[in-house]
Amino acid sequence: MELAGQQQQDRATLCSLAFSDYQLWTNPFLRDPNRDGFTSIRTLFRRSHIFLADNEDAFEWTEASVVKCMSRDFFDLRMILVDKTRPRFAGGYEVRRKDWAEVTHRFPTFSPEYWDARTVYIENIPHQFRSTLGVCKLLRVLLNSSSAVQHIVFPPHYQDTPDAVPRCKGFALVTLNEPDVVSDLLSRFPYDGDNTRPPTDDDDEDPSVEESEARKAGFRTLPKERWDTLQAEYAEYRESLLRRIAAAASSTEPVPNKTKSARDPPEEPQRAPAANPPQTQSYPPGCVLFARHVPPDTNKTALRARFSALLADADALDYVDYNKGLDSCHLRLKTHEHAQALLEAAHSDHEVSVQEPELELLKGRREEMYWENVPEKVRALAVQRAHAQVHQTRRGERDAPGLGQGANGDEEDTQGPGSACHVGGTRRKRRR
Repeated sequence: MELAGQQQQDRATLCSLAFSDYQLWTNPFLRDPNRDGFTSIRTLFRRSHIFLADNEDAFEWTEASVVKCMSRDFFDLRMILVDKTRPRFAGGYEVRRKDWAEVTHRFPTFSPEYWDARTVYIENIPHQFRSTLGVCKLLRVLLNSSSAVQHIVFPPHYQDTPDAVPRCKGFALVTLNEPDVVSDLLSRFPYDGDNTRPPTDDDDEDPSVEESEARKAGFRTLPKERWDTLQAEYAEYRESLLRRIAAAASSTEPVPNKTKSARDPPEEPQRAPAANPPQTQSYPPGCVLFARHVPPDTNKTALRARFSALLADADALDYVDYNKGLDSCHLRLKTHEHAQALLEAAHSDHEVSVQEPELELLKGRREEMYWENVPEKVRALAVQRAHAQVHQTRRGERDAPGLGQGANGDEEDTQGPGSACHVGGTRRKRRR
């Protein structure tokens, strides 16, 4: 019975996190104004990343289990009656927060900047707390608050593939409810301090088991703004280090012996370099945009539709690299020109609300690190497509006007030099 009771509390913790202020603000499916703020539990299973994420805690969620774990002090529940005239309307339960109207009235004060100021980077999380539920339970005890945690994101590891399921690897980004709570956590577990100290006689009371485990693991925190700065500085450091290594390698290359023998055959005259030397780069430069402040309840189809609408050529968006539940993604465009066009279109749209994603062009080492996680075959197709688009543009500048373009094809239709070229919707046979 004790184990069942603990599991019931764990379910209640995740349900509360699924209906936090942050989740209600970012996920409109959790607060349907046409239904008095209620949402069906079936919709909750489909739309909330808390239930869509990989089930690290081995819970088998059912409508009955959700109804059972929701406290009547914080949630309103009502039954959906079965309508025999509508077979798909199979009944069930609907749920809402009791104070959902008060929360929605505070929405005008919410913004990405509002939540970024309340987001903390944490690392050295004890192993037994490395899950969504574990991080939430740990912070609830450390902060002595059941409503402090608003959102939890596990940033990808540099060795993760783009389609990897986000998992806790000892670090996370956690959004809290108030600046005072953020300050308390940052002061108690500073990033540069000694957080492994045992309790002393000066402590007012014995630390909890959770706090003892956190200090034993070296748990520490950092404001998200500072974390973003360190990420950028690290990327710049890696890039400068690679430049120095490349420069040192080129300066130590052996110099060939230019002493000629009388028996050496005469040198042939050197040919002029080709007008278009063969490209050897393993990825097309300047074609990837990084989008932040993406709604975590969205999907690849919705993101593709949103960003394609800003482009004159909807097929210019090659791929949307997005993991469910994260608030950021990468956009792969066919060419650098398409990436610039999307970037300018997003920045020039004055109708955008504060919740719209912000776009940034990846450059330098950050761009290299992204492409390193993309399969080699996909990289080769992207390079081939970008080169073919450049050749197509150059031919278009020389050809007479009036050439039309059809619909875009798949990646497999793009061929190399000397064969039919299918880029940007135009398919023509190369002339020798």
